[in-house]
Amino acid sequence: KVEVLTAKVQKQLTDYRFRSFNPGEIVLSTDNFRPLVRERVGKDIVEKEINFEVSASDAIRLKWAYLLATFELKRSGKTNHPGLVIFDEPGQQEIDSASLFAFLTRAGAVSSDDGQIIVSTSEPLDLVQQEIGGRARIVDFPGFILQPQDGQAERAADRSSDA
Repeated sequence: KVEVLTAKVQKQLTDYRFRSFNPGEIVLSTDNFRPLVRERVGKDIVEKEINFEVSASDAIRLKWAYLLATFELKRSGKTNHPGLVIFDEPGQQEIDSASLFAFLTRAGAVSSDDGQIIVSTSEPLDLVQQEIGGRARIVDFPGFILQPQDGQAERAADRSSDA
């Protein structure tokens, strides 16, 4: 399972244009399954924690790859994955559109009847629809999702002007 998971992470890192390390150098620890980087130092191969050696956008790419790979892994064997992954604004950290849309395409492709991937984004709806196609259900909320009930905003404004 660790080899399959590692291969899925590495493939996605390539698709998402991960640049901090060669995606083939990213492996998963057999102790705790955390991502590590395996580098050649002279004649030796050294595994080390990734820590702060990746850019903010590559840290996001690594999270996408890891979370989607663990979701996908349940298709190839028994896992304890609950079948639910939620991404809140995955395009943060000024990530480039090509990487974001590669992620959305992958999320749309791997979601299935036995699980759910929820992605909230403020990306333009037409672009998201273009990337996802018919592989996902899109729920569009015009404006803010949480809105005050009728009259509450006016009453709150009146209270603040009385102070």
